[in-house]
Amino acid sequence: MDQNMPSLALVLQFMWLAAIAACVVSMLPLKFVIPLQSAILACCRRGKLVDRSKNQRFNVPHSFFTHFYLVAVIWNTFLLLAAAAFACLCTSSVSSSTFQFSTLVWQISGEGASSSVLPGNSVLSLTSCSEWASRTFFLHLLMEIHVVRRLYESSFIVKYSPGAQMHVMGYLSGILYYVVAPLSLCARSCWTMFRSIMQMFVQSLLKRQIHSHQSALVAPGELEWREYGKILMTLGWWQWIGAFVVLWGSVHQYRCHVILASLRIRDQVVEKTNLPQQSTRGSTYAIPFGDWFEVVSSPHYLAEIVIYGGIFIASGGTDLTIILLFIWVVSNLLLSGLETHKWYQSKFDNYPKRWAIFPLIC
Repeated sequence: MDQNMPSLALVLQFMWLAAIAACVVSMLPLKFVIPLQSAILACCRRGKLVDRSKNQRFNVPHSFFTHFYLVAVIWNTFLLLAAAAFACLCTSSVSSSTFQFSTLVWQISGEGASSSVLPGNSVLSLTSCSEWASRTFFLHLLMEIHVVRRLYESSFIVKYSPGAQMHVMGYLSGILYYVVAPLSLCARSCWTMFRSIMQMFVQSLLKRQIHSHQSALVAPGELEWREYGKILMTLGWWQWIGAFVVLWGSVHQYRCHVILASLRIRDQVVEKTNLPQQSTRGSTYAIPFGDWFEVVSSPHYLAEIVIYGGIFIASGGTDLTIILLFIWVVSNLLLSGLETHKWYQSKFDNYPKRWAIFPLIC
C-alpha cells in the first residue's frame, strides 16, 4: 500500500526469515551445527526446561513473561487506533461529499493527487483502499483480543514457580517479537495510517475556516457511531472465518492454561502441607490431563498456532510479511513443543502416549 516506503516490509520479512532459519537449524540432526543449536536452545528455554544447575547469571524470572503482553497491548492498541482512523477515513470518503473534503486535506498534507492511498483519485481505488484498510483494522482487532487475554492470563491465571527462569536473550527476543508481530499486520500501510491521524487533525483545523462547506461536508474525525460500523460491513467471508478460528483457538488456549495453573496450585498446597507427592529429580510436577492435553503434550502451543492461523486466514493469505510471521510462529512453537515433549517423557515413566504438538504428525 505504501509504494514509497517498501523498506519497512522488506526489513520485517528479512527478520522473519532469519528467525525461521534459526528455528530450522535448531531442529536439524546435524553434528556441525550442534554448538549453534545449543546456543539457540539455551536462549529459548524457559520455566521447567531451564537447567538450573548451570550459571544463572544471565537469567531473569519467568514471571517477566507478563512484560511481553504488556508491551503488546500498549503497542497494538496504538496501531489499532491508527488503523481504525485510517479505515474510517477511507470508508467515509466513498461518499462524494466527504471524498472532496478528504482530497483537499490530502493535497494540503502533501499527499497530492498521486497519493498511494488514492491513485488517480478514482472511486474504485478508494473503495479498494477502504476494503483493505478495514481488513487491516480487523487484523489488529483480532491481535488485540489475543494479547489482552494473554495479559490477563499471565497476570491472574498462570502460576509461575518462584524459581522458574528464562534467559535474558529470550526475554529481549520476546519483547522484540511483540513489537514486530503487530507491526507486521500493517507493514504495507503503516506510514499511511500514521499520516491519516495527522490528516484528521488538519481536518479539525480546516473545518473552522471552511464555513461554506461545513453544512455539506463531514470530517472523518466527526463521524457518527454508525459510520464506524461500515468498517465491519466491508469485510469478506475470509475475515469472519479467520475470526472464528481465532476465537476457537483462544477458548482452548485459555482452558489449557487454567489446567496448567491448577497443577501449580495443587503443587503449592502439597509443598505447604507435606502431603505425599510425585517427585521428579527433586522437583514436583504432574502430568496434565483434559481438553487438548489428551492428544498432545503442548496444546497451549497448538492453540497459539491455531490463533495465528486464524489471523493468517483473515489477512487473505496474500501478504508475504504475515505469511512469514505465521511460518515463524509454527516453527518456533514446534521447536518448543518438541523440547517440552522430550522433557515430559524423560520425567515420567508412565507418561501417556501423546503427540508432541501436531496430532498425527509429530
